[in-house]
Order: sequence, then structure tokens, then C-alpha cells
Amino acid sequence: MSPDEFRRFADLFTEPSILVDGEGVVVAAASASADGFLPSVRSGTKLAELFDDAGGDLSDYLRRCGRSGQPTPGMLRWVDAAGERQSVRCSGSLVTPAKVPAERQLMLRLDLKQKQKENFRLLNLKIGELEQALRRREEAEEALRAERERLQVTLASIGDGVVVTDAEGRVTFLNSVAERLTGWSTAEARGLPLSDVFRIENEHSRATVESPVDRVLREGLIVGLANHTILVAKDGTERPIDDSAAPIRMRNCHLIGVVLVFRDVTDRKLIEEERREADRRKDEFLAMLAHELRNPLTPISNAINAWPFVKDDPIEMERLRETMSRQTQQMTRLIDDLLDVSRVSRGTVSLRLQRTDLRAVLSSAVETVRPLIESRRQSLTIEIREPCPTLQGDVVRLVQIFVNLLGNATKYTDPGGRISVTAEMEGTTAGARRAVVSVSDTGCGIAAEMLPHVFDMFAQADQSLDRAEGGLGIGLTLVKTLVELHNGTVEAHSAGLGAGSTFVVSLPAAEAAETPGTPLPSRSDARLPSLKVLVVDDLRPAAKTLALMLKGIGQETTVANDGPSALSALEKFAADIVLLDIGMPNMDGYEVCRRIRATFIEREAARPAVVALTGYGQEEDRRKAFNAGFDKHLVKPTSVDELRRLLLEVAARRGNGDEDQTERDGDG
Repeated sequence: MSPDEFRRFADLFTEPSILVDGEGVVVAAASASADGFLPSVRSGTKLAELFDDAGGDLSDYLRRCGRSGQPTPGMLRWVDAAGERQSVRCSGSLVTPAKVPAERQLMLRLDLKQKQKENFRLLNLKIGELEQALRRREEAEEALRAERERLQVTLASIGDGVVVTDAEGRVTFLNSVAERLTGWSTAEARGLPLSDVFRIENEHSRATVESPVDRVLREGLIVGLANHTILVAKDGTERPIDDSAAPIRMRNCHLIGVVLVFRDVTDRKLIEEERREADRRKDEFLAMLAHELRNPLTPISNAINAWPFVKDDPIEMERLRETMSRQTQQMTRLIDDLLDVSRVSRGTVSLRLQRTDLRAVLSSAVETVRPLIESRRQSLTIEIREPCPTLQGDVVRLVQIFVNLLGNATKYTDPGGRISVTAEMEGTTAGARRAVVSVSDTGCGIAAEMLPHVFDMFAQADQSLDRAEGGLGIGLTLVKTLVELHNGTVEAHSAGLGAGSTFVVSLPAAEAAETPGTPLPSRSDARLPSLKVLVVDDLRPAAKTLALMLKGIGQETTVANDGPSALSALEKFAADIVLLDIGMPNMDGYEVCRRIRATFIEREAARPAVVALTGYGQEEDRRKAFNAGFDKHLVKPTSVDELRRLLLEVAARRGNGDEDQTERDGDG
């Protein structure tokens, strides 16, 4: 078959075909390389040069095709230009030329359809792999977007400012807090040097401070919290901050940026300043307390030392006694004020409400302060306008309010000055009437800057060493607290230094009652009975001096210095009253009281009145005493007048046969 005849014949088929002679040399080819897949087949080229004949496989195949009268399947293999191994199925048939029958030829028809199917299958696999890769990439991108959103939400929700920079210190991100504190948005700041956005100065020197980000970029280490730093925002606003920074690294430890965290510490600075101010005022108070306690102790000590030199002069001895009495009362008032401060700070001040006449309250307060006013030759005028208001309040606390105000007035008014008290009813509608009391003086006045702070704890206008008047700076704080506990108000007014001052107290008035107000207790002039008193105190000087006081006013006494001794003494000494200390070793006063009551449980009429005389004066201490069985609770030091009232009260009850009805109140 000639090449032309072969080509006309081969064109009837779609598959490429090759015509070779008996030696395997290409005679002709049709569409053999049309798709660029097969090697280039040219006439005269040996087939073994185009396709792999390793091991004679190709030659053996051609021989089998020449012997068989049927198409013989086979496989052609080769290496393409890219170095990849390729293969294609083929079918070989014997062709006998008509003109030269003895010259045999072979026609190889290549099955590219199968190869195309294989390629299509591989292509589908590749497409599937590509789709999977795309899906994984999309999932990774979605996870990255979600992670970025979570990070942004987290950074936006935390209370600290966060700024992220690249490895060159240029801003790439600010969270919402950082935007608010710096005044820069992320869009404005992105790409700018951090120093343009985050400008910081030293709090004290106002010098520019190195950013912690610069240190991280230079040293590659975490830079811890720094303070005493001021952040200057875009608009010039300044605020104190704490800041820190840390490097951002890839897995290979390559530094790619820095994260800066900072917070506004304005509130903390204010709290610290308030704490320092409170500490300063506390230290000043303690210094004043030491001074004020030494003031009465000095004349007491001097009087004791002078006593031997005047023992033969009754007049001088009486003067020394009066001096020690006054100074002891002053120390007692100081200690009482301190206890009241403690109650105020803990919110344990309780009121014993009763109806009382305002006139009686003011009279009692004036009676307490009058000796001081008279000693300073000051004039006092009192005007109570009718109708005189009636109050519903704690009588003792109401008196304390006006004692403090009057004491403050006389203390800060020069000798010869004037003090005035006015009281009146304001309002006419039931439930809206108020008792208004003004305490005015012609004293030193109050500076304008001090006026808002006169009711603050430990506040005093004069803190100098040579200040003329003493005091702890807590009296007006107690006034304000006690007034407010009565649902009232108190105000301070002054035109300035040297212009005097006025304090105005406004209290709710009680509705008018048909019966007169409750009178305040007053000192009794009744003749004292002679009673038997057992004094129990582990502090021997305290027990001995108290016994001497009682003997001096006509009482029979005996002393015990511990609980067991007191119980033994009662077996021989038929006491009418037991003055019992609480804080004693081994057996405290509570236990002694319980045992006394148990001893007389079947003969209550003979039981002595058990009175706590102790340094524990809080409201809780009173409750504990009454729960233990005490009939009365007195706070050390006691006075002769207080002892007289106690003796009269016990004598009256015994005389009336009311031994079982001992009064359990906190008076005294």
C-alpha cells in the first residue's frame, strides 16, 4: 500500500494510524501527532526510535501482528519532551499490498479515545483536588475572618486601650478605647509613626517619654507597666496612664510588630490622692489628740505634785481639787467624742426617741456650757419664740448637738464676745412644721474656702502649732450626723474671717401634745441614804479611789480585786450595790454577775443591784451587760454626781419595795 493509498484509507477513521513495513520502519502516518500528544512520526523513521522497545517488547509485538490474521491489541510507550512517561493503546493489523503481495506491511491504529478517557478521569481528579483545595482555602479564609472579627470584638470590649504597630513602629490598628483616649481613629492613624498618635510625657518633669514600643523594637523583650506617664491626646487633653508593650512574632520568632496596651488611671489617681489626704488628716488628728490629751494631763500632774506643799492650806487644796475635776471632765469629753466618732463611722449610733420640749433641751445645753462662757466673760442671749417647738428625739443626743455648737461658739469667740441662740417654729401645715435653732457668735469667723468643709471629719481651720483653741476637729461632724439621724439639717454661715459665724439647725417638730414635754434629768438635792457598796475592779488604784469617793459621801464600802474574791465578799458583806468592772482576768464581770444572780435566785429581795462600771461604752457593750443580768451600765470615769443619782435610785427602789423592778437603761 502506497503512502497516498494509506492516507486515503486512514482518513476514514478518526484515530491516528501508522503504516510500517516488516522491519518496523514508518512508511506513512495519518493524524499521528494532530493533538500534539504523540511523538512526531515521519516516514523512514524506525518505530523503535519513537517508542520504547526496552526488552524487545515493541519488536515482539510487531512480529505477533504479522503472524495473526486478526487485529492484535498492544501498547506503545514513550517519554515526552517534559520527561513524563506516556502510553497509548493500539491495534495492529497485517496489510498485504495488491501490487506486491510478498511485501507485508502493518497498520497500527492508535486508540486515543481511551487515552482521552483516562486524561478526562485524571482531569476530573485534578479538578476535584482543586475544588477541595479551594474549599479548604475558603474555610481557612472564613476562619481567619471570624478570628479577626472575634479579636476585634474582644479588643473593642476590653477596658484598656490597644494599639498595634508593624515592625517599623507604624500604626496598623487601634481599638475603640485607644481611639477615644488618643483622639485618633484607626483610619486616620494607620501608617503613621506611633509617636504621632501616642504622645506621652513624664507626669512631673513634662519631658517627652520614650514609648514602650520603641524599647520592644530595640530590645525584642516585653516592657512592663510604666506609671507617672501623661498621655496627650490629639486635641491636647491630658490624662495619666499606665502602659506596657509586647512583641508580636511569627512561628520562626521573626518580629513582625508590637502590641501596646494602656489604661486611663485618672480615677485611681484621684483615689490615691484622697487616701493620701485622709492619711494626712489622720496624722494631723493623732498629733492633735496627743496634744489635747496632754493639755488636761499637765494640770492634773502639776496638782498632784503640788498637793504635798499645800496640804495645810484648805483653800489651795480645794482649788487643786477643782482643777483636777475640770481637767478630768475635759479628758472624759475627749474620750466620749472619740467613741462617738467610732459609732458614727460604723453606723451604730442609735436613738432613744421620746417627746421633749425644745426649751428644756436648750436649757440643759446652756447649763453645761455656761461655766466656760462665764470664764471667758462672754455674753449669752437666748430667745425662744412662742409657740415653743416640741421635738420627738433622743434627749441626750439633742443636748449633745447644742452643747457642741455652743462650745464651738465660745471656743472661737474672744473673751468679752457675744453669743446668741434663737429658736422658733417655722411652717404652719401639720407634718411640715420645723423647729429652727440658730447659734451665732461674734468670733473669728470662717474663711470662704473652709466653709464647705467645716463638717468634715478632723477638719479644723487652724492647724498651726500656736493655735489658740484646742479640740479634735470632730465636734461638728458629730453635730451633722446626729442632726441627720433626727431627719434634720444643719448649715454653717459666715461672711469671712473676723465676721463671726452662724450655725442653723432645722429639726422636724412633733405635733403638739396635751401633756407637757418630758423634763430632762437634773441633779437631785435630796439627802443621800447610807448604803453598803461592794467595789470590784482588778485595777487596784481605781477600786481604792472609788471606795474613797463613796466613803466621802457617807457610804459603807468594801473592795475586791477579782471575781472569786467578790463572790466570797458577798457571803460576809450584805451589799446593797455591787459596782462591778467587766474586763477582769480569769473570771470577767459578766460571769460574776451571772453567779450573783444565781446565788440570790430564791431570795431576789435580798439581791444587791449589780451595776457595770467599765471602760467599755459602746452600744453593743451595753446590750451584752444587760443580757448578762446587770441592772445598770455606767462608763468610767464616773463622777460624784453620777454616784449620788445611782444611790438615790437604788434607795428609792428598795424603799418602795420594787427590788425586782430594776431599770435596764443605758443612762450614765
